[in-house]
Amino acid sequence: MKTTDNSLNNQASSEQGLRGLWNGTWRGVQRVVSGNVLLLVARVGIAAVFFLSGRTKVTGFMTLKPSTYGAV
Repeated sequence: MKTTDNSLNNQASSEQGLRGLWNGTWRGVQRVVSGNVLLLVARVGIAAVFFLSGRTKVTGFMTLKPSTYGAV
């Protein structure tokens, strides 16, 4: 019985402050949005970094800059 009381106290203490706010917010997001949508958003966010990095090498939508090939 004592271990149950300790685990409840540990859980209650972790629900205070900034961590409690974060956990509550995350539980609310999980109730509204499915896990697959959250994974898709994470993947698109990571892909955007690489896409925008590649965009520095083109001038128009898909036109390469001359400096891409080493010609100045």
